[in-house]
Amino acid sequence: MKVAILTTETLHHAYFIKSLLEIGIDLQVFIETQQRCMPTFKTWHRYEDHRDIYESDLWFNSQESIKISNFTNPHSFISLNEQPAVKAISEYNADLGIVFGTSILKKKIIEAGPKHLLNLHGGDPQGYRGLDSHLWAIYHNDYKSIITTLHYIDHGLDTGPIVMQSQIQMNKDLRLHKLRSVNTELCLEMAKLAIHSLDKSRWLPSIAQHRKGRYYSSMPAELKDQCVIKLRNYVNSSENYA
Repeated sequence: MKVAILTTETLHHAYFIKSLLEIGIDLQVFIETQQRCMPTFKTWHRYEDHRDIYESDLWFNSQESIKISNFTNPHSFISLNEQPAVKAISEYNADLGIVFGTSILKKKIIEAGPKHLLNLHGGDPQGYRGLDSHLWAIYHNDYKSIITTLHYIDHGLDTGPIVMQSQIQMNKDLRLHKLRSVNTELCLEMAKLAIHSLDKSRWLPSIAQHRKGRYYSSMPAELKDQCVIKLRNYVNSSENYA
């Protein structure tokens, strides 16, 4: 079975692809190189520097400059919505497409891509669509919504039928700089399950979302300060483990 991975160049995406290759998945990676539209306010927070160092140590023994191209030969495009990208993805003729961290895909690529085109969403789209969903859930003290979701892509924004979801387990060691790595491991397990299911039965069960969550954009850096504190206080509170 052929799998197309539509993604961007980050450390956790490199780990995701490396891990799939290690179990023999036949895949082709299509990378989007343009950055999302940058907000006019500051979004980068110091915890993200800590996060990158933590992930590098966790997955790559602190090696520097790890890229997807260390593990496979990706096709790179400024935008995956541009015609050359649409053509390349269509011609690859994958059985399954997995989207992990790209900008919003438009109609032409949705229709030209694989029949089974899935998105990995770090959050519960029935409450939090868009960007920084886990952070917004923490900000609103909504820890039950710190979920990882695999859903079909439709013409809405994170509104497609849900294939599977998994709750991120809270423990006293969890800190904000570790959250992305925990989410990535869940994304990896969901991707493996979806690939296995489709390979064996040629279909994936799904269920329509029962409500449309609020759409969020990038979280401002000053609000991330609060998320660092809120998550630490939550996991340190014994009453949350009763």
